[in-house]
This record gives sequence, C-alpha cells and structure tokens, in this order.
Amino acid sequence: MRTYTVHRPSRAAGDAELEAEQTIFIKEGFCWPALFVPFLWFIYHRMWLVLIGYVISMMFLGALPAILGFSSFIGGAITIVFQAVLAAEANDLRRWTLKRSRFEFVHVVHAPSLFAAEAAYFTQWAEHIASAETKNANNQAQIAFRLDAPPTDPRAPTATPA
Repeated sequence: MRTYTVHRPSRAAGDAELEAEQTIFIKEGFCWPALFVPFLWFIYHRMWLVLIGYVISMMFLGALPAILGFSSFIGGAITIVFQAVLAAEANDLRRWTLKRSRFEFVHVVHAPSLFAAEAAYFTQWAEHIASAETKNANNQAQIAFRLDAPPTDPRAPTATPA
C-alpha cells in the first residue's frame, strides 16, 4: 500500500472544476526518475530552485576531489551517494516547491496505485461537494421561505387566551 499526499492551489478553493483539474498527488518515498534523470525530472516538475541547487551541488562535487586531493573513485562514490539521497528526498522537495507556489496540503490517501488514490480521493471529494451543495440549497430555501412570509407588525395587538 502506497501513501500519497494531495495538494491543490489555494486559488482553486471554492471552484470545484478548477480544484479537480489542478489537484496534484505526490507519492511518499523513493523517486526512481530523480535517481536516473534528475535534471529532466526537475525541469518536468518545474522545480527551478531545486534544479539550480542541484547544478551547483554537482559542480561542487565534481571539483571536490581536486580540492581535497581525493581519488576520482572516492569523488564518484560521493556523487553516487548524493544522487541516492536526492532521489530519496525528491518528492519532499517537490512538496516544498508546491508550497512555495501557494499549493496547500489537503489530504493523505493510502492506495495501491495512483489511479486508486485518485479514485478514492475524488469519490470522497465529490460526496463532500454534493453535501455542501445540498446544505447550501436548503439554506437558500429557508431564506426564501422567511422572505416570503408576511411581515409581522409589532404594534398589532396579540390575542390572549380566554
């Protein structure tokens, strides 16, 4: 069972169609594409600050063996460890980027696949939207009923029981 976090842009709150279109699911755990093609993965997800940090870090790690006098083998091993740590934290870096882009954390979903997570979340979300619309319609009907009732005159005499 995998865990996914659900994020939506704060500007979409209240607009059901926009919210449904722009909701993002991010898997917890290791990210294989970030291990093998991190540069492309960062570009695909528009993680520009992370990409800049990655490029600077790789340039530093490339120069580290020459600066400290290590062998190129040790420099390569350090780079591989850095790549593995980066892949382990890539989805958290993506969450951080979304938070900076004014996305808000909405929910956590446990499901065997992304498709199942989306289905579970949007089923619950649709029920919530429908109940909110029903509640809103009931409130509107009550307001309309109150407006249709004849106004009472506070100066009119009240009947007393005999």
